[in-house]
Amino acid sequence: MENNKGYLGPIGPVFVFTVLSSVAIILLSKVVEQGYYDNPFTLYRIIIQVLPFAVSIAGIAWATKQPKAGAASFGVYLALLLGQYMLAKNNISSLTNANWWIFVQLLVYIVPFFFFFVFAGVKASKLPFIFAITLLLPGTNVVYHASNGISWLGNLLDYDTELPVDVSTILSLVVGQMIHILLIGELLNYANEKNDGFHRRIINPGNEYDKFGGTVVFWSLKAFMVLAALGSFSLLKTLVEYFYRYEDYAFGGGSVGFLKWYFMFMLLSTVLLVMGAAWYFRKFTLEYFFSHGISSRFLYWFIQWPLLGFFGWLGVLGNSVKNYEFKDRKATLEQFSSAGTNSIVTLFMILTGLRVLLVLINGEPATILGTLVSAGLLFWMLNSVDGYKFNLYATVFLLLVLLLFPVFKSRSVELLTYFPFLLLNLGQIIMIHPALHFGSFNYLSYEEEKPWQPGDDLF
Repeated sequence: MENNKGYLGPIGPVFVFTVLSSVAIILLSKVVEQGYYDNPFTLYRIIIQVLPFAVSIAGIAWATKQPKAGAASFGVYLALLLGQYMLAKNNISSLTNANWWIFVQLLVYIVPFFFFFVFAGVKASKLPFIFAITLLLPGTNVVYHASNGISWLGNLLDYDTELPVDVSTILSLVVGQMIHILLIGELLNYANEKNDGFHRRIINPGNEYDKFGGTVVFWSLKAFMVLAALGSFSLLKTLVEYFYRYEDYAFGGGSVGFLKWYFMFMLLSTVLLVMGAAWYFRKFTLEYFFSHGISSRFLYWFIQWPLLGFFGWLGVLGNSVKNYEFKDRKATLEQFSSAGTNSIVTLFMILTGLRVLLVLINGEPATILGTLVSAGLLFWMLNSVDGYKFNLYATVFLLLVLLLFPVFKSRSVELLTYFPFLLLNLGQIIMIHPALHFGSFNYLSYEEEKPWQPGDDLF
């Protein structure tokens, strides 16, 4: 069996290194913070800007076993940062334009990651697609806005959910850097033609995961999806209010229109990254289940829950027994396929029925109609692949509509409260696919001659 997840071998130690480094960065920034107000290009700036990138690229180089490429891309980053510093120090007039300055900062952030692949010896024919994907990396930065989203959620639930600023920053640093590692690792697989062209519904029973590394991947993906939803809502809400207020003014010499489209692109990148994280989570979880003898569809579904899923993962770890042979993994896969969906559908119907009953008792006509429509769509998704696809596409469409609010001068901040729930729901829909319609999936066979063709059913 061929393991295409070699970069996850050292993911456990890399995670520990990332956590400790993030804590050290926060502590150091507090020590030298005062000097920043006298001169922004001091040790404080080096710590808050250079060290996080250094930790990120070190983790990537460690996981992918590409130390030379990591060192070279870090050199590119320092050169770009030095050029940015020199331009700012000499007060070049064109850089007083906020639009241009934001563009320069974007290049400083993205280009070193792209050059990592250049220095890793990736074929030139693969580089255009890789560059296009690296353009999405700024979408990971919304996790740094999650603290405001967490506060909003606490107000919505009338419950204190405040996190200390330092804890929130460390959490965001760690999650963002782990997502970078997973993305770069998969792009290297693409460059080396090890990932079957990013087919989202193909399972590789040969991929290896240990319990600690699997837990790191599980936690990183789940945390990213939750923090991205909360952070993107917070950022979107702030932008709507800001752009409405300053629509007719220039910002730092640049037009507000440019900033609108820039932040819309960043938020769209976040949506795409959440979709990618959900696809990765789905494939990873199935492969972990089959390589560790777990065949429960209900458990697979339960661990997808935004918060309770973290506790469900403990049950996964407690029931994990490593399968070393392909025939054992295939047998677990067949048991998963034949497990059925009765328990999942029943629980969905009970929860939906209770929701409909409460709305019928206390709701207004519009709320009742909306609830009945959503219940019908849910029932369709549970019983039909076409219903599943419709729910997926409809959720994407609604997210795109909400993303356009700042562009069209809308002040409907109340409607934006749907955004984090829709984004989380999008991830949930992608992840639940095999629990409901496992016949849409296929697997790589090693002991058997069973070539896979796009569109094939599992058996």
